[in-house]
Amino acid sequence: MKPVIRTTLASVGLFAMTSGAGYAGVTIDMTDNGSDVVVTASGTLNLSDLTDSIGSFLPSGPGMIDFGGDLGTSQALVLGNPIGAFTLLSGPTFSSLPYPFFGAERSGQTQLFFSTAAGDILSLGYSQSNDRVGIGVSSTYVSGAALSSSGTFAGLELSRLGVAAGDSFSWQWGSGATADSLTINVTAVPEPSAYALMLAGLGAVGFAARRRRRA
Repeated sequence: MKPVIRTTLASVGLFAMTSGAGYAGVTIDMTDNGSDVVVTASGTLNLSDLTDSIGSFLPSGPGMIDFGGDLGTSQALVLGNPIGAFTLLSGPTFSSLPYPFFGAERSGQTQLFFSTAAGDILSLGYSQSNDRVGIGVSSTYVSGAALSSSGTFAGLELSRLGVAAGDSFSWQWGSGATADSLTINVTAVPEPSAYALMLAGLGAVGFAARRRRRA
């Protein structure tokens, strides 16, 4: 099983985007709003250096999907509304990077489906047979085109997905004009009680400041 390593960076290091070179990449935000986990993705992808296929699969729906013979061996986060099979693409500088969701607590379930999903097909998956992470998009996707997707895991917490608020994962590939990236940021919306505590703290600070001025 692939180990989970938080705040991952490609061995080739971070790259800088310059004017007219490369694309802006895709960012996936996973937010625990207290009752659900909302996943949104936006950006563009340059597929020029993702030339290796690590396998194709036909997901039964969007969400956290297993496609290996055994539970948890090969898995993908699938956004959008997939129709038909699609291929996970990888490349020379997009290998040996950990997949973050193997800690997902699924109680024997092979799938964790979104309750609602919309937008373009986008997937981040891991194939155990290839021991590689890959990106999946629609067969009709044109490199550099805008992507926008969303999905909601109803009634789930981040811990069920094997991640925690504050986690950040980043994969990079290519170089120069074909350099690109995919980033996952994990956050949590503070509970109402936390807001109340913050307001109470601000009030106490303001009260103390007024007392000092009077003194």
